[in-house]
Amino acid sequence: MRWSDHDVPGYWEQRRWDEQALVRTYSRIDFPAQFATVPAASPFTVYGVAFAGARGISKVEASPDAGHTWLMAELEPIAPDGPVGALTWRPWRARLTVRIESATTLLCWAADGEGRLQDPAPSAPLSGGATGYCAEPVTALRGMPSFWPNATPEARSAASSGVGAAMGRAPAIRPAAAHPGPPADQR
Repeated sequence: MRWSDHDVPGYWEQRRWDEQALVRTYSRIDFPAQFATVPAASPFTVYGVAFAGARGISKVEASPDAGHTWLMAELEPIAPDGPVGALTWRPWRARLTVRIESATTLLCWAADGEGRLQDPAPSAPLSGGATGYCAEPVTALRGMPSFWPNATPEARSAASSGVGAAMGRAPAIRPAAAHPGPPADQR
């Protein structure tokens, strides 16, 4: 350690990281995975998590059609003495329906506990943290079974932890392409 009479950038600031390092509001889709096949014209459940540091999460919305329509997700309740608190990733789920057979993109966004919305504009992690909506390209086909909602909680938990978690690392963050976000009347 060295004493200084002026402000000296720290280790991470010298490498162009943001000095404030504020936690950005972020949400992601854990299931279905990228390029999965989902049922067309039949509801299926999307699972994910959201995080905003100590601000918590107040809501999450998901879209089955690349942002043309948005549906409110159900947030996992926070129990005062339970495992889900303000400083944990908040699990959520939403029932979505892709109306026609097509390739589409599932999207999600979150609002923190103070009502601030997730930044939809994609940016790289350096210097202040990644932004953008999570985007999962999928293909909707008729006749696909919608078995996932009937899976056991243990199976859903194992799948939502992702391949990366099973290998001892966090799943990759994939910012969505630029998108204007949910309509103002749905925020």
